[in-house]
Order: sequence, then C-alpha cells, then structure tokens
Amino acid sequence: NQWCVLDFAVKTVSELASFSESVIIDNNLIIGIEEGVLVSEEMFAVKGLADIEITPGKNGFGTGTKVNLILGESVVNTYYVAVNGDINGDLYIDAFDLTWSLAITNFEVVFDVTSPYFVSADVNKDGVCDIFDSEIISEMMLYYDVNTNQTEEKE
Repeated sequence: NQWCVLDFAVKTVSELASFSESVIIDNNLIIGIEEGVLVSEEMFAVKGLADIEITPGKNGFGTGTKVNLILGESVVNTYYVAVNGDINGDLYIDAFDLTWSLAITNFEVVFDVTSPYFVSADVNKDGVCDIFDSEIISEMMLYYDVNTNQTEEKE
C-alpha cells in the first residue's frame, strides 16, 4: 500500500522538459526535434528525482526512440520521439519515409493515431495521413537532400 502512494507521488513530480522552445512534450510524445538531430540526454531536463535513459528505435535515434524516466530501478514514465516526416525512424527524411507514407495513405499499414509513427506521418497535422502528407514528405525529402548533403552524411 505504501509503495503505491510513493509510486504515484514520483510519477506526478517527475516529468521531462525540453531545453528547446521548438521541442514539445505532449501525451508522452516528444515532437519538434529536427531531421538529422541526434536525441541525447543533453536535450532534456528532468523535473523531479528521476534519471533519463534513451533507447534507440529499431532504425536508430529518430522516430520511435524511447526516453524513459527512471527512479532507482523503476521506469516512472516513458516518452517516444516523433520526428516530423521520419516515419521509419532512421533520423532522416528520405525515400523510405515516402514509401511508408504512401503505404499508410493506401491503408497497407495502419498505426494508432497516438503512435509516434502516425504523428510523424501526419506532417500537416490535420489528424489524418493522406496524399497531402505524402506530397509534403516528398518535398521535404528533396529539400533536405539538396540542402544538407544527407547522402554524404549517411555513408
């Protein structure tokens, strides 16, 4: 019984905050990290007593990266990174993301609307993943490829 009270108290006083005004933490999603920016502990502050643990997603430190708040050996809260346009989670916006976007648009792949992958695919933030999002991802892909030499950085 006492543990439940302590656990509740820790969860209510330990939360994640960002040092950047462009990064928003909402509903356990971390939104606003730019394409190509590696997620690190230095990006965040913890309000409370917990420590930060960052675990990459299956394709790296992009969309799907898990940020845990840990107190002792217990995870008190979990957040997931959602990089706008980076649906496959490799930290870059490229043809793989466009392919995922089209698959979502055609209902070949379905994500829950609260999933970081859905949030990343809904680039115009209208609540649906449709051809308009795919078109924007296509433009983002070309913009980042031309202006950041992304192909050189990946090799």
